[in-house]
Amino acid sequence: MKKILFLLFVILISGGCNKKLFIKQSYNSGQYRIKRVEKYNGFFIIYASRNDSVFKIISYKEEPGFYNNFEKIQRRRMYKLELENYYKREIEMGYYGLHLSVTLNILGVKVPVSKKSHYQLYRALNLKGLYLIPDAAPPSP
Repeated sequence: MKKILFLLFVILISGGCNKKLFIKQSYNSGQYRIKRVEKYNGFFIIYASRNDSVFKIISYKEEPGFYNNFEKIQRRRMYKLELENYYKREIEMGYYGLHLSVTLNILGVKVPVSKKSHYQLYRALNLKGLYLIPDAAPPSP
C-alpha cells in the first residue's frame, strides 16, 4: 500500500512540474501586422491588425535627424507595438455600452473612428513617426 501511495505521489508531483510544457503560448502576443499607412501634414495614421481587429494608430512626425538609428516599419510585416488609447470616448449607460462614432480633429485633419477600429484611436509608445524605438519607456504620469 505504501508503494502505491508513493508511486501516486511521484506521478502527481512530476505531472505538476511539467505543466509548463502544456501551456499554449500565443505567437502573436503583442504582434501587429501593418496594413497601410496614411501620411498627413504633421502625423501618420497607421492601420495595424491583430486577431481580426484593426487598430488606427496616430504617430507624429519627428525631426529629420531623429530617424538615423531606428528601424522603419514596413507594410505587411509584424511588429511588437505597445498600444494605449489616444482618447477615451466610451460612455456607459446602464447595462449597455454606448460608443460615440465621431470624427476627431487632429492637427486640422478630420479622422473618423468606426466600429471596425473599435471606435478608438491608439498611439504606440515605442513608435515615433514610422520608426520603431526599441526599449521605449512609457511616459511618466
